[in-house]
Amino acid sequence: MKINLHKIIMAVMVALTPGISLAQWGMVRFDEVNYFTKIETMTPDAALSFGVLQNANSFIMRTNDGGATWDSLDLNIAGNGYQIGCMNFLDVQNGFAGGLSNGTQALVKTNDNGTSWSDITPNSSTAYQMNGISFIDPQNGFAADEIKVYRTMNGGSSWVDFTPGLAIKDIGFASMDIGYACGKINPDAVVMKTINGGQTWTNVLTATLPVFTSNMQKIDVINQDVIFVSGQYSNILFKSLDGGVTWDTIHISQIFELVDFDFSSATYGQIVSGMGEIFSTNDGGFTWVLEYSVATGAYGPSVYLMSISFAGATGYVCGSNGLIKKYEASTGVNEITEESNLNIYPSPVSSNQLIHLGIVRGTCLVELFNSEGKLVKQERNTNQLQLNNISQGFYSVRITSDKLVQFGRFVVTE
Repeated sequence: MKINLHKIIMAVMVALTPGISLAQWGMVRFDEVNYFTKIETMTPDAALSFGVLQNANSFIMRTNDGGATWDSLDLNIAGNGYQIGCMNFLDVQNGFAGGLSNGTQALVKTNDNGTSWSDITPNSSTAYQMNGISFIDPQNGFAADEIKVYRTMNGGSSWVDFTPGLAIKDIGFASMDIGYACGKINPDAVVMKTINGGQTWTNVLTATLPVFTSNMQKIDVINQDVIFVSGQYSNILFKSLDGGVTWDTIHISQIFELVDFDFSSATYGQIVSGMGEIFSTNDGGFTWVLEYSVATGAYGPSVYLMSISFAGATGYVCGSNGLIKKYEASTGVNEITEESNLNIYPSPVSSNQLIHLGIVRGTCLVELFNSEGKLVKQERNTNQLQLNNISQGFYSVRITSDKLVQFGRFVVTE
C-alpha cells in the first residue's frame, strides 16, 4: 500500500488546530431516565431533542438558551401516538418530523419552534413509516417513506410521489431538482440520484458491506456535489465530491460501528460510534481525532449516544439516560490568539533519542501525537522530549501556553 507521507503530516497538523483541540463537550442535561433518539441543532442556542416514552411514543425537549434550561413539548396532537424517526429544521421556527402515528405513516410540521404541530402526512393509509425529510424552504421540499419519495410545493398541503426503486433509509436534496436517496436493492447497499425533482432516478453507488446485511443508513448532502453516506451496522463512510460520479470509501478503523454523523463541509465533520465515542475530522475523513468518550464497563458503554447535530461550530449530541451534551470552542482568557511553528531538531531522529523543541514560552503543556492523531506523550514546562523507543513514523508536537499555540513535526526513522 502506497502512503502519501506529506498528506499524513498535513492531515495530522490540521486535526490539531486550536479550533478543534480546544473545543469541548459539556453536559447540559442528564436525568438518568429518558432515552433521547434524535437531536436537531438550529442555532448555537436553539435545539430540539426527541425522546421515547415507556409506551414507545415520542416527546420533545427544547432549549432556546444554549442548553441552560429545557422545556418539554407535547407532540401527541389530537390523541395520536407519534413515534418519530427523522427530523429536518430549516431555522428556529420552521421544522418537520416524521415516523409513525398509531401504526400508520406520519409527517408533522411546526412554524413556532415546536410549540404546536400540524399534520401534513402524504399517505396516512400506509404503514410505511417516514424515513427521511429534506426541505429547501418552508413551502418546498421532499419526504420519503420506505419505498416512495414525496414532493410538495405548498408546505405539505398536497404531494406528488415517485418510486425510485430501492428500499429507502434516508434522502437529501440540494435543490428542488437535485437530490439523493440511500438504502438497499438486494443484495447491495445503494445510493440513487435524481436531477429532475424525483421523477427519475439513477444508481450512482453500489456497495457490498462486510456485515450480515448490506444497507445504507444515512445521507448528508452538503451541496449538489458533496455527499456523505454511511453504511448500516458498519464503520464505513462513502464520500463523493463530484455529484456521485466517483466515491471514496472511508474505513474508520478506530470504531466498530458508526451510529450517526454530521458534516458541515467537505472536510469537517463528527461521528458517533456504537461505544459512545465522538470523533472529528478536519480533512474529509482522512484522519480522525477522539473528542469524547463515555465511561465503559464490562458490558459496554455506560450511556449510548444516538444522534449528533451541528449548526456552525456548535453542536449537540443526545443518547440514553437522558444525556445531552453540547460542543463549543473555548472562549475568554484561554482563547488562543497566536500560532507559530516550532523548530524541532534533530529530524529525522531515532526512536529513543532526545528531541529539542526550540524556544518554549512560559508555563505550557507539551503534547506528542502520532500520525493517527493519538496522544502518545504529555509533559509540562519543557523544551525537550525523551522519545523512549516509540514506533517509526511521523509525529507532531503541540505546545499550548497562555494565548499561544505552537506546532512542530518530525520523523522517527529507526
